[in-house]
Amino acid sequence: MNGGMGGDVMGTCIGKVKDRFSIKGRGVVVVTDRMTEDLVGLVNLGDAVEIRSGGATVVRTVIKDVAALPGKEGHPFGFLTETGVVKEKVAVGAEVWVEHAAV
Repeated sequence: MNGGMGGDVMGTCIGKVKDRFSIKGRGVVVVTDRMTEDLVGLVNLGDAVEIRSGGATVVRTVIKDVAALPGKEGHPFGFLTETGVVKEKVAVGAEVWVEHAAV
């Protein structure tokens, strides 16, 4: 991924990983600690994402799909990664940074 993904700071931090689960043959669904309504207009399909833990980038991927996942606190924002991302590489508590796709 180019366009600033390798710089010191990129894009916008959209929250921390609250949960994650694998969908065989599809990728990993990453659930954040932010509510979907807080991210309207900030996150779109095709946006590049970095998942960082301890200040280092652990996973680079692209948002393939988005989902509002029902919960008692509202609707946490979740997204589907590209296939090939391994659930174990996405740590609960890691930061999720997004770089918006070119329009």
